[in-house]
Amino acid sequence: MATAGGVLLASWPLGFAIGVGLAAFGSLVLRHSARGNVMAGLLVGPVIWLFTRSTELALIAVTVGVLVAVRALSDWNRVYRELWLDRGK
Repeated sequence: MATAGGVLLASWPLGFAIGVGLAAFGSLVLRHSARGNVMAGLLVGPVIWLFTRSTELALIAVTVGVLVAVRALSDWNRVYRELWLDRGK
């Protein structure tokens, strides 16, 4: 997340704020940080494109967002595996 934030901050500072806002909103609404990060990762590209209409910035945001979503999915799977293994005991 920090590297993704740095990329967004370097490419377009308002995009960084949008990404952080999406992640915070997703974490609060979904009550799980990994789910919120997946949601933010998948939405940051289209939202930045709506704000800028810049294909270059949108492609950067989509690439960063997909990487964040993939990384958050692995964390999501790890957490649920731990939860289900604890229930069996």
